[in-house]
Amino acid sequence: MSRFEDGTAFKTSELFKRYPKAIQIHLYLDEAQVCDPLGSKTTSNKLVFVYFQLGNIDVKFRSNLKSIFLLSIFYNHQVHAYGLNLLLKPIVDELKQLEIGSNFKIGGRVKMMFGTVTIFTADNLAAHQVAGFKIGFAKAFRKCRYCLATDCDIQSHFSDCLLEYITKENHILHCQGLNTNYVEHFQKLYGINFDLVLNELQYFHVIGGMVPDVLHDVLEGVLPRPTCLMLRSFLVEKKYFSIDQLNHALRNFPYGHSDIKNKPSLIDIAHIKRLKLRQSASQLWQLSVTLPLAIGSLVPYDDEE
Repeated sequence: MSRFEDGTAFKTSELFKRYPKAIQIHLYLDEAQVCDPLGSKTTSNKLVFVYFQLGNIDVKFRSNLKSIFLLSIFYNHQVHAYGLNLLLKPIVDELKQLEIGSNFKIGGRVKMMFGTVTIFTADNLAAHQVAGFKIGFAKAFRKCRYCLATDCDIQSHFSDCLLEYITKENHILHCQGLNTNYVEHFQKLYGINFDLVLNELQYFHVIGGMVPDVLHDVLEGVLPRPTCLMLRSFLVEKKYFSIDQLNHALRNFPYGHSDIKNKPSLIDIAHIKRLKLRQSASQLWQLSVTLPLAIGSLVPYDDEE
């Protein structure tokens, strides 16, 4: 699986069954600080940006900044004052029109095109906020936007087959509870604050549409710790090689032309012992690919770890 068309969401969508070349819109939301982060105007000047990208273009072009477009900007304090539903409604109204068909002038000819949102990504806190879930993970009995696990389940079950997934159908029922006299009960039980306006679209829903963000979940999330544990075992405990050998291997590895700019920084043994890798997300991506090739010959073949 390398693109949206490989998944079941594309293959089961009524829109893409009828129009396989319909426009795929990938949305991304992120916050940015435009002034001194230590200044007095930090909060009041914090902005929220909504970007979009066309999923129809070839995968190799999607990481190019020229293929990413700005869709909307609003102040962070406006989110708290008016809510995301109001701020995103103009976007949703245009998307509704696109789902039923809009005329585009292409090559001098007018052509009816269809499309919808296929993917919405954000960091974990923003994704919970966008999808209508509680932002503070300790504020609800069930705190995951993918499954119905309780805190006890999360600490004891480590396979997804042991957990019950949130479906579009049961999420709709949970949101209907917000319109009853037991609104506070449903909010705390299922960790939901509101039903997102994007769910009004015919072919998109936050359940199944809010995909994990590889940068925050993997590269800056779970990847650094096991990498440090592995290197600490090889360097400190088993002494397969030294830190100088490791850095020499990374420094002299034959990186490809497009990989040079993401070349990992030299590693400090003190950082490994503290389980903290001082690398950017793109460097961690490159390190995860390079490390097995760079030090593989230095690790005994029969090492089961």
